[in-house]
Amino acid sequence: MLPTSKDESLNELQNLNFRFETQLQIAKDFAIHGFEFHPLFHQETLEIDTLVNDVMEAIVYFLEHKFTSWQPLLYTIDISEKNYKKHLSTESNDWVYQFAWAIIKREAQKVFFKKHYK
Repeated sequence: MLPTSKDESLNELQNLNFRFETQLQIAKDFAIHGFEFHPLFHQETLEIDTLVNDVMEAIVYFLEHKFTSWQPLLYTIDISEKNYKKHLSTESNDWVYQFAWAIIKREAQKVFFKKHYK
């Protein structure tokens, strides 16, 4: 089933092969814009908490050091500016965490579609 919420994404990401393919899709899209994750990101399936933390660190890096590449990255991942602004405008301090999940969910959807509609 296509992940549509954080909980469903968690269920889909329990499959280690699916999670690893999602990691590789994340790494590919970020690399297009000059960001490389640590070597283990490309070599082994990470725990979900580690995956989320790595994506959060990448978000913060882009916002602090590569801001001009931020919008093109969102375009590559296929996250709308509206979705980004929705997360940014939340009253919550954990918007980076929530947005990391939005990125992971979108990348997981891309992996899902590639597997099922190729």
